[in-house]
Amino acid sequence: RYNSAPIISSIPAQTFATDKSAIINLDDYVTDTEESDAMLSWSYEILGGSGSLVVNIGANHIATISATALWTGVKDVIFKSTDVGGLSDVDTIKVTVNPAASITAVINSANGLSGDTIKIPVFVTGDLTGSTIISSDIVVTFNPAIIRGYKVEQGEIVPQDWAMDTSVLSGRIEIGLSAGSNEITQTGKLVVISFIVQSGAKEGDTTTIHLQNFLFNGGTVTVGKEDGLFTVNEKMYYSISGGVTYHSNSSAIPNVTFNLSPSGYDSITGADGKYAFGNI
Repeated sequence: RYNSAPIISSIPAQTFATDKSAIINLDDYVTDTEESDAMLSWSYEILGGSGSLVVNIGANHIATISATALWTGVKDVIFKSTDVGGLSDVDTIKVTVNPAASITAVINSANGLSGDTIKIPVFVTGDLTGSTIISSDIVVTFNPAIIRGYKVEQGEIVPQDWAMDTSVLSGRIEIGLSAGSNEITQTGKLVVISFIVQSGAKEGDTTTIHLQNFLFNGGTVTVGKEDGLFTVNEKMYYSISGGVTYHSNSSAIPNVTFNLSPSGYDSITGADGKYAFGNI
């Protein structure tokens, strides 16, 4: 049969501090018309030697990139995806490692079921002393086949007189925060992003929630970034069962209808007086 090569589409450049790491869900950036993502294999090459970066690609195609010791600088990393027929494609990304920042923007990992609405905050941690933070620009990217952006709310550390502009796009959310007369003086939730888990998302699907851009004061304040990972949970099913009998003699009562609200499921007792609801 005809076999076409996988196609990698623009894995984003990664920037992190020496005490942090970058997480990339490689399956978000590859397509193959004949084979599923799980059938593809991934490898990498660090150009200019591997003494500065450590790359690990797990069985679920989640790549973790970290720096060795206190190394800082810029390296090119080539990621290669190969199908079972031996055809492949490559993409080269820039990895920038900065000195450890005293302030870090963090997106926690989260999980949920298909159809759920999930609120995921962007936290600010560290020491803000002397930073005089008066604006913030944020760009978050993710796989729109798994989650979609719904809305953005200001967190508790944003002064009430700040203005917020947002643009919720497919696979991308852009947020701008600008100050009134007050500055941010504490750590905590900067913004809270609501996502809806797509109905077509499957159990075990994952996507990196990537802080593609995070700036305080137009970039004049150094901020580290830490991405999160969203995972689609396995749906749990429950059952309800019981029986109906006469109080006087404990004999079974057949043909009694039970309705489970609000699902609308019905169950009718049998000759033995038993009823059951399954897979609810």
